[in-house]
Amino acid sequence: MTVGPVSELATDAPNARLIGGHSVLLSYRNSSWWAIANICPHRGEVLSDGLVQGDCVTCPGHFWRFSLTDGVKQGDERVRVATYPVRVVDDVIEVEVPDPEPAQSLREILLAHARAEDTHD
Repeated sequence: MTVGPVSELATDAPNARLIGGHSVLLSYRNSSWWAIANICPHRGEVLSDGLVQGDCVTCPGHFWRFSLTDGVKQGDERVRVATYPVRVVDDVIEVEVPDPEPAQSLREILLAHARAEDTHD
């Protein structure tokens, strides 16, 4: 999906964008553009509101640090945020994000809840 011209994005600060239904943090590091999920998996904090130092962003909620290039949590490689491929075509940034999950209808939510209660008998 097209994000926009490179000239509209900061190269010295994180750029938060909603792309294809996903909150994405774009950053310019090591002469390349990178995109990671902008939501911390721990408590749902917005990562672009955190502190960026070097190649990491620190979550403003509980200070988890994530790599801006591969999404890995510092100190625990099992935890990571999603990463998205980025390319620049004719000075326009494009980010490849998956299709958003379809929203459940109220009927589907209620049926799922009722089925879960049936299994506890």
